[in-house]
Amino acid sequence: MRRAFSRLDPYLLLLMGLSLFALAPLTAPGYFYSAHDGRHSVFFITMFDEAIRSGALWPRWGMHHNMGYGYPTFLVQAPLAFYLAELFVLVGVGVTNAAKLTWAITILMGAWGMYALVKRWCSGENLTGNLTGKEEPPITHKSTSKNALPIASLCGVVAGLLYTYAPYHLLDIYVRAALAETLLMAWFPWVILAFDRLIAYGRASGWQGRLLVAALSYAGALLTHAFALPAFTPLLAAFILFRLWLTWRVEVQETVSRRWRALTHRTLLSVSAGIAGILLAAIFLLPLVIEGQFLVQENWTRETYGYERHWVYVGQFFSPFWGYGYSDDPTGANDGMGFQQGAILLLLAFFATYLILQGSLFVDKTGVSETAASTDEQTAAQEAPQLLMLFFLIATAAILFATTPIAAGVWRSLPLLEIIQFPWRLLAPAAFTLSALGGLAVWQLLDGTDLVRVTSRPISRQFGSDSQSNSMEEAGILTLTLVIVFASFAYSQPSEVQPIEAWREDGRAVAEFEAEHPDMYGYTQYNEMPYSLSPMQEQYLSRLEAAPEAGLEEDAPLDRQTLTRLVISAGDGLVLDSYSLGHAFGGTVEMASAGTVQIQLLAFPGWQVRIDGSIVDYRISPPYGLMEIDVPAGSHTIDVWMGPTAVRLAGVLTSGLTLLLLVGLWRVGNLRKRRSIGRN
Repeated sequence: MRRAFSRLDPYLLLLMGLSLFALAPLTAPGYFYSAHDGRHSVFFITMFDEAIRSGALWPRWGMHHNMGYGYPTFLVQAPLAFYLAELFVLVGVGVTNAAKLTWAITILMGAWGMYALVKRWCSGENLTGNLTGKEEPPITHKSTSKNALPIASLCGVVAGLLYTYAPYHLLDIYVRAALAETLLMAWFPWVILAFDRLIAYGRASGWQGRLLVAALSYAGALLTHAFALPAFTPLLAAFILFRLWLTWRVEVQETVSRRWRALTHRTLLSVSAGIAGILLAAIFLLPLVIEGQFLVQENWTRETYGYERHWVYVGQFFSPFWGYGYSDDPTGANDGMGFQQGAILLLLAFFATYLILQGSLFVDKTGVSETAASTDEQTAAQEAPQLLMLFFLIATAAILFATTPIAAGVWRSLPLLEIIQFPWRLLAPAAFTLSALGGLAVWQLLDGTDLVRVTSRPISRQFGSDSQSNSMEEAGILTLTLVIVFASFAYSQPSEVQPIEAWREDGRAVAEFEAEHPDMYGYTQYNEMPYSLSPMQEQYLSRLEAAPEAGLEEDAPLDRQTLTRLVISAGDGLVLDSYSLGHAFGGTVEMASAGTVQIQLLAFPGWQVRIDGSIVDYRISPPYGLMEIDVPAGSHTIDVWMGPTAVRLAGVLTSGLTLLLLVGLWRVGNLRKRRSIGRN
């Protein structure tokens, strides 16, 4: 135990400790249901859990939407955040607490990823001549002192805290309560780190494992939020192109043929990882693209969700305003929520710009001989960190530009961007690029005067045994970490907290929300007219109105078995009993004569209807696009199950085969490596 503890990274522990302030409100009793998606994050988990418990391994249907008519919620909502929350639900913490624990995990996961990424770059790993793709990955510089305080690690801590306390990151949690989008932000640094390693080492030993990790991390982002495809993928593609160019630029001493061969290998690996990531996510993406056409998309891209109503104005990037309202000013900057980028992030971005424009860091005046400094490779190595900062600076500017009305022409010319809905959502990748830029700027300001000096001397220092200058650098970074925490700490608070009551964690919460927001109903292509009522509305709302304040016996969980979805629409009959689960519905009817039974669920691909165990065809019942079946006289059991379709099976098969191929490559690579070691 003692030995294991000694291997823990003290700087990562420092980062985790300082990040706890951002998640502290999650430990308090109650929950911020009044946040924008506060209720959604809870009742999405509720419906996901109900589907899982009814036997669905990969849920598609949300049973309580549209006042009980249901909706293929998890066809359009990527499921990874809900799977994570489901782990907590299954151990018995409750739905709301599962959401809070999921947020805590995402905060720490994002901080850790940013730390690992920036620490890697600031330690000089793979930025100077370690990019030739030799047989073995290059040995990186590691501190051997137990009391070491490497500048690279502290710059990683700075970047991790910048990301954790980025205003938009905190807004995503405590103002918007956007569970999946917050988890997506946690993926950003891990995906970039995986592709950075893949490109840096190229075809060096172990490339199969790096390919697997890169593909899995990208797939993880795609399976967390559909927003990742149009919003994060362009940034990833730009980084890949930049990183390929940077490796080419640094390897100037290699022969042209070797450089081209290495570039080809790295390009193929990067493209393969990207394609493999998309194929791994086919289980979600393929049904979304093909079966999503059966949904009325205009509901989610027009009016309230029209991107032209949600621009960010340049002044809002610098405004200290912080609000818990909505982006409800379609023609100006008087929104109820703030879009500031954060004073420290902006200040460090300005410093980075100054350092790049000055160019004074490109030349080492103290530690490199005149002969060495004159080589092309040396010059390229010294410029590498500057170019890395320049990339993130340009990327940040491009992303922020895309959120403003100046970019309206771009949005009109690229219809795919409509699914982003709110241009200010792009502030999520902007928070990532600004945080990475900030960490790199601190490194250059304090310890990055030249890369050669950083990588040719020990990067660790001893407390109290180093020069006064070095101690001041370390103290300065530690002070900066505290400034970052307390500069944004006030934003890590919800506007108000309500008690956790039983009705807030079941279908009654969905019904209440839809009663307040009738524009939030979802429609399929089979729907002929809008609806605002359903026969089950009374079943939901009567129980809701009867629910007293929290803590009383009457506030019991909703008995889903009492939700009746079978209606005798023609003929003489009676519904004897019914059941209503996440993916399974039905009951028993007694028909005095042959007639028709309406199943009060929206018709959608995948429904399987059985009468007494035998599959029967259903018709689409106008005008709302429900299902109906003919039932003969007598007593009959009707069962309805949301099952697979050809498209969903194709997605499962594609993802499964891709995973098997990647794991197989990795295993083969390991076996070859072991054999090679055995022969030597």
